[in-house]
Amino acid sequence: MKRTRRATLAMIVGSSSVLAVDTTSFSTAKADRDIRVAVVDDADAYLGLTDDGVEDGGLLFEGDARQSPVSFDVINQLPEPITVTLAADEFQFDMSGDRLGPGERIDVTVEIEPAASQPVSGTVTGTIEIDASGDGIQIEAERDLTLEWPECAADAAADTNRTDKGGCENRSQTQAGGTDR
Repeated sequence: MKRTRRATLAMIVGSSSVLAVDTTSFSTAKADRDIRVAVVDDADAYLGLTDDGVEDGGLLFEGDARQSPVSFDVINQLPEPITVTLAADEFQFDMSGDRLGPGERIDVTVEIEPAASQPVSGTVTGTIEIDASGDGIQIEAERDLTLEWPECAADAAADTNRTDKGGCENRSQTQAGGTDR
């Protein structure tokens, strides 16, 4: 009976030593590679953003407040098609499309959100979130924009005021059944 116990014990010790042997796989690897990162202006980026002045270097909407509405172009400078979306609480967008093939561009017009109330400062500042995505591609950009609240044109012959949609109207026309101009 002693021999049986020794044989069993030897088998257990032998099999556990097989389990303790390292495998030939690895969990980490290190490689030295060179990488170059270049910061480029908006007009030269993979998702090109252009308007007056950006083509000469710089960022979209940098600088002073602008008159509403403003326009700019989004250009796909990647070798793959992308879909572009824009978002901002303070602004509304009018785009000529949202799907861009390589080298294509869309025109975007930005205006102050019509439901916004006129600020005391006379300007509205917001952040435009620009997202582009495609097959294995994700680009996110944010640009700050300050728009001047549109002024109603002063009409010497009529009393002009702002409508709730941000446009201007002539009170005498509205009282007579006219429309916003």
